[in-house]
Amino acid sequence: MSVLDRPLPETGLLCVEASAGTGKTHLLSTLAVRWVLEHDDVRIANLLVVTYTVAAAAELRARIRARLAEVRDRLAPNAAATADPYLEHLATSPAAPRARERAERALAEFDTASISTIHAFAAAWLGEERGGVGPSEERRRQAVADVLAAAAFDPSTALFDVRDLSDDAFDRVVKLALDNPDLRLTPLEGADAPPGAIAYRDAALRAVGQFEARAHRDGMRTYADLLTDLAAAIADDTAVLRALRHRFKVGLIDEFQDTDPTQWGIFQRLFLGAPGHALVVVGDPKQAIYGFRGADVETYLAAKAAAADTAAHGLGVDELDVNYRADGALLAGLNGLLDGTHLDEASRIRYVPVDPAPAHAARYLSLPEGGRAVPLSIRVATGSAPIAARRRAIAAECADEAARVLGAAVVGEAGPPRQVTEDDVVVLCESSTHFPLLREAFLRRGLRTTETRSDDVARTPAALDVAVALRALRDPGDAGAIAAVAHTWFGTGDDEVAVGRVRARLAAWGAALESRGVVALARAMTDPRTTAGLLRRRFGERALTDVLHLFDVLADMVPHDAGPTALLEALEELEVAARDAGDDDVRSRRIDTDAPAIRLMSVHGAKGLEFDVVLCPFVQRTRADDVGPIIWHDAAVGHRLLDAGGGMEWTDDSLGAPTHAARALLATSATGSECRRLLYVALTRARHRTVVWWLRAHSPADARRDELTGILLDRDDAHVPVQRPRAERDDVACYAFDGDTALSSLR
Repeated sequence: MSVLDRPLPETGLLCVEASAGTGKTHLLSTLAVRWVLEHDDVRIANLLVVTYTVAAAAELRARIRARLAEVRDRLAPNAAATADPYLEHLATSPAAPRARERAERALAEFDTASISTIHAFAAAWLGEERGGVGPSEERRRQAVADVLAAAAFDPSTALFDVRDLSDDAFDRVVKLALDNPDLRLTPLEGADAPPGAIAYRDAALRAVGQFEARAHRDGMRTYADLLTDLAAAIADDTAVLRALRHRFKVGLIDEFQDTDPTQWGIFQRLFLGAPGHALVVVGDPKQAIYGFRGADVETYLAAKAAAADTAAHGLGVDELDVNYRADGALLAGLNGLLDGTHLDEASRIRYVPVDPAPAHAARYLSLPEGGRAVPLSIRVATGSAPIAARRRAIAAECADEAARVLGAAVVGEAGPPRQVTEDDVVVLCESSTHFPLLREAFLRRGLRTTETRSDDVARTPAALDVAVALRALRDPGDAGAIAAVAHTWFGTGDDEVAVGRVRARLAAWGAALESRGVVALARAMTDPRTTAGLLRRRFGERALTDVLHLFDVLADMVPHDAGPTALLEALEELEVAARDAGDDDVRSRRIDTDAPAIRLMSVHGAKGLEFDVVLCPFVQRTRADDVGPIIWHDAAVGHRLLDAGGGMEWTDDSLGAPTHAARALLATSATGSECRRLLYVALTRARHRTVVWWLRAHSPADARRDELTGILLDRDDAHVPVQRPRAERDDVACYAFDGDTALSSLR
């Protein structure tokens, strides 16, 4: 029985695994509506719906409201039948009049619904009077500098007696500790560690303490503080806990694979073990790709195990097995490629074969040249040319493939055949470093591209040029500042005529700002007479979009009559926040053109999206793993640890990973597992066609880190993928295949 069909629980924990394309948002919106319609004591205000980003929360809010409106309209007298099984079930139920009344009531009360990110939820319940969330980069760096300065003159620390300390490395440890409050810094007490390692750890702890003391003094929080403060506020039988439990009867948690132990602890405390409270966590561990932001897939696996424990309020684990995104033939290809694969090196996260929705089982893409497009295509770069040349060849073939599918018709879906346009094609890469090569290849083919990345607009070249212009506006008599503007996007060169033109522009911009405010300044700086030269440059639209976006954000931060100094300070604050807070839906870069264009995206940026055609020219991770602080989940203590020993060797026999080598192996394994899950995300974005290019990595050492090779080529005699940890790949032949051998193996 599907989770959508079973009776709703009164209390307990239910876990729903929703593979890519299986209708997670539809599930959540329908469950929310069902609870409001079917439970006498649950109103819309009694639901807590939490998701990962502000944009996802807005979409989920709209879907729940729309679902309630569908119920209201279908249950109206003389309403026409629909193809929705749930609506038709309601329409024939004796409880239909009551359900319509409750749907109308929920719509009237919809403003009381709590549908948000976990951080917004925490901020709302902690209250504004307890401090706001602000940038923490400068405060953290100051704490780091103060601690290191004190340590340099304190021989008792032994910090500098053992190794030459890197400020950046130490700052990274402190940042990880602040951003991930569940991490415990090691070496732990009792470890066999040199004095320098203990001193390094203690210095990191002092820096964390200084940061927190200063933040408390200034009345500021980080995003991590919001969660730890809320967890502390409900740790005991407090007024906050009682108020939350009285308000919220049901928790629906989206994207649970991206949560962390602190968040899980909050949800456990609110809903589990409290009579009349139910918690549903929905996620896909195969798409757990945000470990670098503190997400911990171990938390999801622990919640799944708790849901499966029926003796302790567990309601079971459901799997959604119908894909509403992809064509039947594409799903058959993916099932054949991935069946038997696990998406972690410990073999706990398995690929789940899915079936197509009936309406998509026979759907396909018909090419303009005739014939059906192959739904899943693996391309192999053969030959002995240098790797740079083969990459250029892949980029050129990727552009050719994009041109080939433009104008293709989608056959087999309701309505007239729909043609594929540039907006329906996406190119996915492991990182944005490959975008310039692809842009050039697509330009040679006459194809327009646009970059859709999760980059922060405050960290773009446009931000630097705007800052240069604002400094010149602040001091228009500074010849050096004027010359600097002449070399930006707002200038035209460095001769006397160009500098004179810049002086005139600065005077006009200053007058616009003084007389009509920030919005007028933005219009003046982006006036067509100013930007004509910019738009003639390659990627000029990208730059202009970023400039306009920056001023939109600045206009919301400063008063209408702010001057250049206030704007500069706001821009600097944005740049600090960009380094500090990760994704921000307001500052994430906008698409640079409304004209049809093929999108270039990182795989991380494509999560949650879908496209007609997905091209994957560079999705192999062929770089060495990032060398940095080691984070691992230790089986002996049951949670995550951070090696804050400054890179020095130490052992601790009380840990599951007692030695540096054992800890590094666990950290490398986690990185490899996440790389494999990134491939799953890339392979499951398409509706009709996916093309993947395989390229021999730089060297055998890099090849061992290549998850695409493992999925494609490391197979047993029955052609089932071998679940081989990266540490065991040194002597496996397929990781050293050249292109011709790999192609022969795939055939």
